[in-house]
Amino acid sequence: MHPVPARTALSQLPLTVLMIAYTVFGLWLLAMPTVG
Repeated sequence: MHPVPARTALSQLPLTVLMIAYTVFGLWLLAMPTVG
């Protein structure tokens, strides 16, 4: 396997950050007390 070009890794960085943020947001919602 050849090393991943920096260009490809950089293009996938936003998606990775979005997935992490979505997971943290989901856990935060689950941890919040139910409103209403």
